[in-house]
Amino acid sequence: MNTGANDAGRRVIAGLAILTSNLAEGRDYIDLFVPLVAQCIWAAKPKVVSATDLQSQMRDTFGMQIPQNALKLVLHRAAKKGYVKRQKMTYVPNFEVLAGLNFAPRYEDIIRQQNAAIGRLVTFAADRFRITLTESEAENALLAHIQKHDIEILDCFLNLEAPAVFKPESTKQLDYIISLFIAECYKSDPEGFKHIDTIVKGHFLSHTLFFPDLGQIKRRFHRTQIYFDTALLLRLLGYEGVARQEPCKELLDLLYREGAAFKCFRDTRDEVSTILYACMITMSKGDTEYASHTFTYLKGAGYGPSDIELELSVLDSKIEESGIGIVGLPEYSTRFQIDEEKLDKALRDKTSYWQERPRQRKHDVDCLSAIYRLRKGRESIYIEDSIATFVTANSALCNAGAKFFVAEGHTDRSCVPIAITDYALTALLWLKTPMAAPDLPVKRVIAECYAAVEPKERMWSKYIETVSRLKDHKKISENDYYLLRYSQLAHKELMELTMGDEDVITEGTIEDILETVKGEIRKEDLALLEQERYAHEQTRKDSLAKLEEERHLHEESERKLEHERTVNKRKWEKLSQNIEQKSRRIAKYTSICTFVVAMLLVSAGALFGSIRWWGHPWNYALLVCYAVFLFFSIVNLVNGVTIKDWMSRLEVCLAGRIQSVLKRWFLTQG
Repeated sequence: MNTGANDAGRRVIAGLAILTSNLAEGRDYIDLFVPLVAQCIWAAKPKVVSATDLQSQMRDTFGMQIPQNALKLVLHRAAKKGYVKRQKMTYVPNFEVLAGLNFAPRYEDIIRQQNAAIGRLVTFAADRFRITLTESEAENALLAHIQKHDIEILDCFLNLEAPAVFKPESTKQLDYIISLFIAECYKSDPEGFKHIDTIVKGHFLSHTLFFPDLGQIKRRFHRTQIYFDTALLLRLLGYEGVARQEPCKELLDLLYREGAAFKCFRDTRDEVSTILYACMITMSKGDTEYASHTFTYLKGAGYGPSDIELELSVLDSKIEESGIGIVGLPEYSTRFQIDEEKLDKALRDKTSYWQERPRQRKHDVDCLSAIYRLRKGRESIYIEDSIATFVTANSALCNAGAKFFVAEGHTDRSCVPIAITDYALTALLWLKTPMAAPDLPVKRVIAECYAAVEPKERMWSKYIETVSRLKDHKKISENDYYLLRYSQLAHKELMELTMGDEDVITEGTIEDILETVKGEIRKEDLALLEQERYAHEQTRKDSLAKLEEERHLHEESERKLEHERTVNKRKWEKLSQNIEQKSRRIAKYTSICTFVVAMLLVSAGALFGSIRWWGHPWNYALLVCYAVFLFFSIVNLVNGVTIKDWMSRLEVCLAGRIQSVLKRWFLTQG
C-alpha cells in the first residue's frame, strides 16, 4: 500500500469509504476503526503496539488524527477480537490472526471505485469548463469541499481545536466545480453519486472518536429547547426549494425522536415575514436587484405577489404545523444580563455582512442574549442537557458568539456554546442513530451544492451594477440590458463563467455572457422553427390516426354492445324459463299437499260424521271435518265440481302468483 504524500487525498478517501462500509455491517463506533488500526499494525509489524506510533500510522495511512485515549479503546476492542494480545500492560501484535484479515482486496476494490468517480470529476471539469485537473487535484478538491465544516463540528460543538489531519486547500472556482459536479451526479449519475455518498458518511463517522465520552453519543435530550434561526425556518418551510428543505425536515424528525423541543422566537418569525414581504414587493415592481435564495427560488417556482401574500397569511400556522412553537423573548434579568452593545460591536467587527445589515445584527444579538437568559447560568458539556440552544446556518455568528461569551466570563470554554450550526447538530444527531436517517449527511451536502451554484447577493449586486453601467454608457442596448437582467439563461451563464467568484466580474465578462446568451437564443429560434414544423406535421398525422382509431373504437363498441344485448337477452329468457318451471313445480307440490289435507278432512267427515262422541275432545274437530264433507258433497251435486278440480285451479293460481313475485325479485333487480 503506497503511503507517499502524493496520494494523501486518495488514502483519506479510501479510509472514509471503509468506515462507511463497516457501518453497513452493523458495527458500533469503536468497531468501525478496528479494521483500520489492524491494517496499520499489520503493515508496520511492530514488536509492541504503541499508541503514539499507531496514531502517526493512522494519520499517515488514512489521514485520520485520532486521540490517543480513543485509540486505546480501539486497541482494547482489537484485543477482544484477537488482533493483538495484552502482555504486561502493553499490546503485542497477533500476526497469525492479522494475516487472515485479507485487507488488500477490499482496499483495492475501494480504490477502483474511487478512481472511477474521480475520473468522472476530471472529465466533467475538462468538458464543462475546459479546466485540466490531475486526479490528485480532483481528490483534494473533493475532500476540501466535504471537510469545510470540520471546524464547526470539532471546535464549535465538541470544543476541540481542529486536528492536524490532511487538510487540502481549494479555491472558489474549484469549490464551484465540485458543487456543480455533485449536483449533476445526484440528478443523472447514480453510480458516481454513490461514491460521494460513501465519502460523506465516512467523514461524519470519522468524528466519533473525538467525543470525550463515546457513551454519551447515545444520550437523549432532556427537556432541551432548540431555537431555530431565520434561514433554517425559511428552508424548513420550503421557501428555498425541496433540496434545502429535506435535510431540515429530517433534522427536525431526529430531534423529535431524541426528545428535544423545537421553537423559534417571535422576532425570528417576524424576520421570515419581512423577507417574504420583500420578495412580494420586489416581484410587484418587476425588479431583480434583490437576489436572496428565497427570492430566487420563489421566482423560479412561479410564485407571484398574490401567492406570497397568501403564504404570509398562513405563515404562523405553517410554522406551528411543523411542530415549532412561536414564543416571545424571555424577560430581562439583571442577574443573567450581558452587554448587548459589546456583543453588537463584536458582530459588527466580525464581517461586512453585519456592518451592512444592522437590523439582522440586532436580531442575532437579541437571540443570543435570550438563550443566555433561558439557561439562567446553568452550563453543560452536553447539548442534550443545555436547557436551550440557538441553531443557525451562520457559522460566523456561532464563532463570534462563542468567543464573546467565553471572553466575558459568561460561559466556560468546555461547555456547550450558546449557538451552534445546524451542520454540527446534524452531525451529532446522525451519529446517534445513523440508520434512522441514512441519507441525511449527503442531503446536507446536496443542499449546499444547490445553494453554491446560485448567485450570491454580493455577486448579484455587482453584476447588476456592471450591467447598468454598460447601459448608461451606451455599450449595450436597452434590449440587451433587459436580456442580461431578466433572462434565466444569462444568470446561469454568469455562474458558469465566474464559477461563483464575484471578483472576476468585469465588463468583458458581461459581454461574453451577452454573446453566449444571444447565440443560444438563435439556436433556440432555429430549433423552435424546426420543432414547430415537425409538430405541425406530427399533429396532422396524429389527427388522421386519431380519427381512424376513433372509428375502429366506435365499431368495436357497437359490436360489444350488440353482443352484450344478445347475451343479456339469452340470460333473461333462460332465467324467465327457470322461474316459470320452478313456479309451476312449487304450485304443483303445494296443491298436492292441499289435496291430501282436504281428502283427509273429507274422509274423516264421511267416516265419523254419524257417530256421536259428544263427550269426547275430538268432537269439535270431527264436526268441522263433517261440515267440510257436506260442503264438497253439495257443491259436487249442484255444479259437478270435484276436489280435484279445485286443486287444479289452486295450482294454476299459485303458479301465476309465485312466478310474478320471483320475476319481480330477480329480473327487475338484475
